[in-house]
Amino acid sequence: MPTRQLVRAYIDETGDRGISASASPYFSFAALVIADEQEAQMRAAMSQLRRDLKVPPGKALHWKDHVKVYPRRQYVAGTLAQLQDVKIVYVVVEKAAIPAHAGMRRDQVIFYNFAAGIALGPV
Repeated sequence: MPTRQLVRAYIDETGDRGISASASPYFSFAALVIADEQEAQMRAAMSQLRRDLKVPPGKALHWKDHVKVYPRRQYVAGTLAQLQDVKIVYVVVEKAAIPAHAGMRRDQVIFYNFAAGIALGPV
């Protein structure tokens, strides 16, 4: 049996899993998936980004807080694009398109695992 390569995934989500009238119309994941042996390179790049963007120690680097303007977004995207063996994956679920009979309409765990499964599909 072939061995599987260990990968690490760093995931951020937006929206909510609810389907009520007050819920968001979409739920999505953004995932950075990287081979385990490249994680040190990624952590070094993130440390450099944190320093360059002046993110205080102990505070999470957030797109909405630290990367609001286009030049910063270009800088972050360019830095991450230089990493070897990294994949950026986006998953967007339009909740109105979920069939009425689907289990994920009733069970938020199924909903979450469905979206996560797509994000972590074949890497």
